[in-house]
Amino acid sequence: MKETTIRISDDRSQAFLYLAPKPEGKYTKQELIKLLEAHGVTAGLNTSNLAAMANKGVYDREICVAKRIDPVEGKDGYYEYAFEVDARHEPKIRDDGTVDYASMNVIQSISKGGLLARYHASVEGVDGKDVCGNVITASKPKELPELTGKGIKRSDDDPNVFVATEDGKIDFKDGKLQISKIYRIKGDVDRVSGDVDFDGDLVVGGNVAAGAMIKCAGTLTIEGTVESAILYADSDIVLQRGIQGNNKGKIFCKGSIYADFLEQASIEVLGDVETNSIINCQIHAGGKVVLTGKKGQLLGGTVHAAKGIDCKMLGNEAESKTNVHVGCEREIFTEQVQINKRVKKLNVELEKLEESQRAIEAKLELNAQSSMPDAQLRMDLSIELETVTDSLEAVRVQMKECTDRQKEIADYMQETKGSVVRVDGKVYRGVVIGIGQAMYTLEKDNCFMEYRNVSGMIAGNVIVTK
Repeated sequence: MKETTIRISDDRSQAFLYLAPKPEGKYTKQELIKLLEAHGVTAGLNTSNLAAMANKGVYDREICVAKRIDPVEGKDGYYEYAFEVDARHEPKIRDDGTVDYASMNVIQSISKGGLLARYHASVEGVDGKDVCGNVITASKPKELPELTGKGIKRSDDDPNVFVATEDGKIDFKDGKLQISKIYRIKGDVDRVSGDVDFDGDLVVGGNVAAGAMIKCAGTLTIEGTVESAILYADSDIVLQRGIQGNNKGKIFCKGSIYADFLEQASIEVLGDVETNSIINCQIHAGGKVVLTGKKGQLLGGTVHAAKGIDCKMLGNEAESKTNVHVGCEREIFTEQVQINKRVKKLNVELEKLEESQRAIEAKLELNAQSSMPDAQLRMDLSIELETVTDSLEAVRVQMKECTDRQKEIADYMQETKGSVVRVDGKVYRGVVIGIGQAMYTLEKDNCFMEYRNVSGMIAGNVIVTK
């Protein structure tokens, strides 16, 4: 007959009891607990199983009677923000499928004393134990550093609450919070009211007339219509109605542009362009150009978007001259070739100068080791060495500028690689499509097409919808 045995798993996470019959009577639960303790099993006991084995006389079977007590991990401290941290303010879609950019607001504003964030301190964990009573330490939770920024402070009532010290717009980036100034113009901006230049976010409640100029260091929102004005913003521009530029209007922004329509305007944007329609514009976008809404028409002009164009109608039946281009511009390819040539030339200059430097240093060393050093020669060589060293430094500076630009171009080419022109509707004959260095003029109407650069040639594929 097999004897009573206790088996502990190698990782001490479980213990098993094989119970042989007792010569007389039954075991008690307490006897079994003492038996386990005598063999080093002191934690995580399954008292229900032990009671059942004792009461029902469960013999000649191996039963799990103990399991390790897992640690309860603590919780790191965290901030609960009272605003949208990664806000992507989407405009509403009208019943006819167009996008209502008037409903769009990229500014999250707050009043002085308003709640910005609440800090929740870390919660300590609880250590666990293996079946032999050895402690399994819970990881130590982390606290977050104090929320810092401009225009915020701890609440006088609760040190874990952060509030605004002034009215403004909430900016949150890289863990830093800032309350920026907002300037609101209730009426129109025209030549009578004068040009506007504001160091912060600007909201114009009316229209912007022809000849007016607006500059702001933040986000520019215009609730009315823009005529042939000049607009500049260091962040996003939201035109809730749009612009009719009369081929004189100009827009530049370092963020993205959102507009109901863009007509006869020159636009340069480092980010994206999102609009319901583009008609006869000159656009250069560092990101994507996306035409939303039911019609989503891109007609006339020249539109470049480094990371792709997505529209629903491209060109028209009248074959109005429409040029679109995505990917890396030809000028960048040309610049890359020129910089590569420049780097090669600079490398040759460096080698010659370094060789001259070494030769002069060798002559100086020989002169120093001579039994009769020539003081005049040493002076002449020292002057020559200084001249060569200065030239070397100048060439190295030029080399760094060139190699830095080489990397910028390489990164840009990688980012724009694979950019496509996508038309989820009709694309008309006569439209000129450029992708990278390749150009293609459509010879017939088509629909639901995606154009991409394949081995230097533009290939069109039908969009397959599921």
